[in-house]
Amino acid sequence: MILKGHTSEGNGLCWNINKMYNNCSSKNSNTTKNIANTTSSISDNNKLEKNDSGKEKINSNNNITEQYNETNTINNFENINPDKLLLASCDTNGNICLWDINKGTKCNDVPRTYGINKTGKTADYNIKIYENTPTLSPLCTWSNKNNLNVSLNDIFFHPQFNNVLTVCDDNGNISFYDLRNKNFYTKPELNFKFHPEQVNTFSFDNFSEHIFACGYSDGLISLWDIRYNKEHLLSIDYHTQSINRVKFCLVQSGIFGSCSDDGLACIWDISRNSSDYANFKKHEDDIYNSYKKVPKQLLFVHGGHIGSVYDMSWANSNTFLVATVGLDNSLQVWQMNEQFLFK
Repeated sequence: MILKGHTSEGNGLCWNINKMYNNCSSKNSNTTKNIANTTSSISDNNKLEKNDSGKEKINSNNNITEQYNETNTINNFENINPDKLLLASCDTNGNICLWDINKGTKCNDVPRTYGINKTGKTADYNIKIYENTPTLSPLCTWSNKNNLNVSLNDIFFHPQFNNVLTVCDDNGNISFYDLRNKNFYTKPELNFKFHPEQVNTFSFDNFSEHIFACGYSDGLISLWDIRYNKEHLLSIDYHTQSINRVKFCLVQSGIFGSCSDDGLACIWDISRNSSDYANFKKHEDDIYNSYKKVPKQLLFVHGGHIGSVYDMSWANSNTFLVATVGLDNSLQVWQMNEQFLFK
């Protein structure tokens, strides 16, 4: 299907995962919650016993997890709520569009994606036809009348609050809106700003509903608590050029990655406050050529790309595997050695 509604370049796109998995049958939802709670408690026990007792108890808990999964197998597709498949996007003119992909009409007059044909020549720009392609108009479109033509650079639904939509813009704002408010876009419920540079990206901590991080065009990263918007919790100044993506880890709270136009992808742990870093000295042959002091929160640096690193993604909740893609036309899959976490 094709979603029509924006009149300028799109910068952000996100599903409302909360709505997608809410309002399912009570049996499925309750079972899913029980599995999530049990897995979470087992995971917590793993961490405690790993520190105190060693390897044997960790393996026994893993066996418990396997037995539990075998006796409570549920097809994930059965838990998706097909009535609430909501998708939001933002563009460079400051507009937000919200779609429900269940509601659309077929249309024969849809432009084909422009690009390069097989002979290497630029494809013509005449309108082509997709026969019987579902083409959707947005449920609603919002324009911020207070800041016309201010580019919105990223957009996300909050991972735990159903009706909270968050965007960041070129004026350095991270704004939280409540979708239940009919005219929600006229004024944000919460606004965070301490730096005049544009905010390119932000990410919520998957284990804490209050913590999020954002990355700026000058290479700065800041962390915030949504309960206190007067001042940021922490700022990290290591990247030398614009931040293209920050992304919290799916394994553990407080760990996130960042990638930048300086060619680096970094892994951070906001809880780290090691005195060992005070003895770290930069060498003249530093391959990363960063003139900035190494922050205590830095865990790992991946320098495999040549040129800008545009995006990154964590694999899943069981590993520290990361994928990054860059200006050098390469997709690199790499993994931080877990020994860095326990130094």
